[in-house]
Amino acid sequence: MGLDGQPGTVADGPVCLRYMLQGVARAERPLLTLRRLLALCRGGSFPRSLWRREPRARRWILMLRAWDALTAGADQREIAQELLSPTAGEPRWRSRESSVRSQAQRLVRPARGFAAGGYRALLD
Repeated sequence: MGLDGQPGTVADGPVCLRYMLQGVARAERPLLTLRRLLALCRGGSFPRSLWRREPRARRWILMLRAWDALTAGADQREIAQELLSPTAGEPRWRSRESSVRSQAQRLVRPARGFAAGGYRALLD
């Protein structure tokens, strides 16, 4: 689904919107999008009832925080300590908390990928 128009016309006043649905089997997502647009136009905001909770959001937030830490110069130990476990800063944390180390690695790797343009896949 896309919203096409001449530059400046949508904000300048009334417009004619046409919505095409192609097949019953693929109509669910476009209809949900249309319901969201109508709710926005009527109420000025998006009602929570029309948005499902994104199950990966918590992980994405941790990845963004890991990326922020990397750009600030933090290493994986510091990221693990700040985001995952306060004891990750202690001596021999890599051997005692190998799962935390793995978690930190699994945050840093995709964070770098997202920063290199991988975030675009979320928009598809």
